[in-house]
Amino acid sequence: MSENTVRRFSWAEIAYHWSQAIPYLVLFCTGGALLLQRLLGVEVVPPAALSVVHRVTGLILIVVLTQTLVVSLFTGEIRELARTVRESLSWGMADAIWLAKMPFHVAWPAISLPPMGRMNPGQKLHVLFVATLVPGFIVTGVWMMLARGALAAWAIHAALFAPACGFMLVHLFLSLVNPPTRQALPGMLGGSVAVEYARAHHPLWVGEGKGEEHSAIVSLRPLLATAAALAVVASIGVVVYGPRRLKERTALVLKRNGVDAILPGGLCVSHAKDPKAQACRACHRLFGPLPSSACLECHKPIQQVMAAKLGYHGTLAGECRDCHTDHAGESFDIRGLDAKGFNHNRTRYPLDGKHKQVDCEKCHSAPDAKQTRHIGLRFDACTDCHPNVHEDARAANCARCHTLRQWKQPDLLFAHNRDSDFHLQGKHAEIACEKCHPPVATAQGGKALRLYGLGRQCAQCHPDPHKPTLGAECGRCHTERSWRGRELLFDHTRDCRFPLLGAHAKVDCGKCHVPQEGKPLATAKFREIDVKCADCHPDPHGKQFAKTCEACHSEVSWKGRWVVDAHGQGAEFPLLGKHRTAECVKCHRLPNGGAKLAEALFANTPKTCEGCHPDPHRGQMRSKCAVCHTDEGWKGRHLLFAHDQHSEFAIDGIHADLACLSCHKGEQSPLYRPLPRTCEGCHSDVERWLRGVASSVTDKPDPHAGRVACIKCHLPSVRHQTSAQHADTCRACHNEQYIGLFYEWQKTFREREVQVEKKLKALREANDPGAGELEKKIGEA
Repeated sequence: MSENTVRRFSWAEIAYHWSQAIPYLVLFCTGGALLLQRLLGVEVVPPAALSVVHRVTGLILIVVLTQTLVVSLFTGEIRELARTVRESLSWGMADAIWLAKMPFHVAWPAISLPPMGRMNPGQKLHVLFVATLVPGFIVTGVWMMLARGALAAWAIHAALFAPACGFMLVHLFLSLVNPPTRQALPGMLGGSVAVEYARAHHPLWVGEGKGEEHSAIVSLRPLLATAAALAVVASIGVVVYGPRRLKERTALVLKRNGVDAILPGGLCVSHAKDPKAQACRACHRLFGPLPSSACLECHKPIQQVMAAKLGYHGTLAGECRDCHTDHAGESFDIRGLDAKGFNHNRTRYPLDGKHKQVDCEKCHSAPDAKQTRHIGLRFDACTDCHPNVHEDARAANCARCHTLRQWKQPDLLFAHNRDSDFHLQGKHAEIACEKCHPPVATAQGGKALRLYGLGRQCAQCHPDPHKPTLGAECGRCHTERSWRGRELLFDHTRDCRFPLLGAHAKVDCGKCHVPQEGKPLATAKFREIDVKCADCHPDPHGKQFAKTCEACHSEVSWKGRWVVDAHGQGAEFPLLGKHRTAECVKCHRLPNGGAKLAEALFANTPKTCEGCHPDPHRGQMRSKCAVCHTDEGWKGRHLLFAHDQHSEFAIDGIHADLACLSCHKGEQSPLYRPLPRTCEGCHSDVERWLRGVASSVTDKPDPHAGRVACIKCHLPSVRHQTSAQHADTCRACHNEQYIGLFYEWQKTFREREVQVEKKLKALREANDPGAGELEKKIGEA
């Protein structure tokens, strides 16, 4: 600190000043704006925003002041604050004289003031005022927030604003505008002031003042300028607001005893129209919050349901003011109803199904658009809200058919088979309701299904396509499952003179009952139809048969295995054996390649074997074919021919296993007649060898040639005789020594064969033409 300054305030005093000055200034501005707008009935700045800022700033003021006092207490600076309080409470005669002369001094600065110490009486009064006013604002402000609607808190809070406004304007003028006192501002910023200022205004504080020597405090010119500026601002405000309007508003405020100063806003529409609600005391209390009893004095129905614990209000606890607030204007909905969050299930009518999606106004509407109470609605029956669209007393019980989920399918409770006299069966259960229940206009301008006075007979809903041929008893032939196809009750076999059998049962009805072109089958002819085969089917056989079709054909099918067996048992030509598997066209020839079997030749066909089959024996046999052959097969095990029985040559043991062609050889086909019956007749080669026909090619002639009959050595009953058996045969005619001769004959026979083979080989190697001649002899042999 320099020698030209003197310390006036401690850091605690400076902190205490600014901790209340800044929030206090914000509170003054926001509170003044709220008060002025209420008095003038205008809304320049939203009151809700001003109110929020005002309340938050008030809380900040409490916190900051408390923090400053606590810090001062712990740092010891509290003594400086206590010194200021003591000086503010210390008053003497000089202070009284100073206050008495001060108004005259402002007008005539020549009037001197007694010298003062660190604080003059005006500053002492300011300190004491602030020490009283700030706690007053804090107490009433907290009171207003805790006890909503307490009239005393609002009145005191508003009343404190008047002196606060005067002191605030004077303080701001002296500290910021007035030149003589503006020099004290540095003391509240840094704690020190100029020595000259201290000597001029606080001489006793610096120990230099003895008598009435006090410099002028207020400069008249700045004071007048400030007053003029405030007057100009006020004039502009009056012009903007309107003098006439200001006059009328002032008269209204005075008429209402100034309650507009504490009126947060206009009443809701219902309260604004209620004469009883015009007096604040009708609802509010002086020192406490708004009681529910004040509300229930007017809202008797609510009081009744709460007392009976019925409906939504009957489930609630607490005060009315917890949900309902007023003074927000006529456009404000005092109900405080959140349509989306409201739990309707707490009322006597829980919402379910589609009711959950309906707008509130659909049910809660009244003739008076301003009506805000929604109790006393009837909900005993659906028709309390919904008209009976069916316009029939029998349909008054809506819940019998409808649910709250949806008034129509698929949530319809109505069961046709249970709830009506006409049970739905088959296709009736699948068609849309509107097909039978046509929509009709309702009194409300909409449409509803016709439920009563409907016919139950087929012809009352369906036109008769058979009219007039089959009569009106549709149920004889048709069912409700379907009017046609397999669902038909009509049985052709039972219900008409032409039973459908076999393939007739599979034929499409339209094949016989031909409808008109472009028309359904129902329009076809069903009575007086010819029933003979020829009436419907052409004769494919070209009139070969004089008998009726049924003689050969059945209704199962006109061909194949379903044809009546014309070749069966007792037939003129029964098919037996292989004939059964032969194709028909093998015997019944077709007139041309593209013809059908029905066009084949059936009449005058041959019935003997030779009539169809060529003779493979080429006339060699004198007997009938059936003597040797059967229908089961022409050869092999099916052959009836027995060689011993049917020929002149009995088959012995030697010939039993021989193939037929071994004997019956022919140039082009087997030879059966004439054939030799002796051994040499068939075995001429061996006979010729024995006779020596081949002796010209051997060195030794055959000793048996022309001497011994074949059967003497080759027994007919033995096949494939051994050499020992042949030797025994020799012994039978000769003695024992001939057994050896047989073996020697056998040896010489083999030697002759070898000689022939050697000679043939030599001739071939020499390319001798005699080789061919020898080969011929050997072949003939």
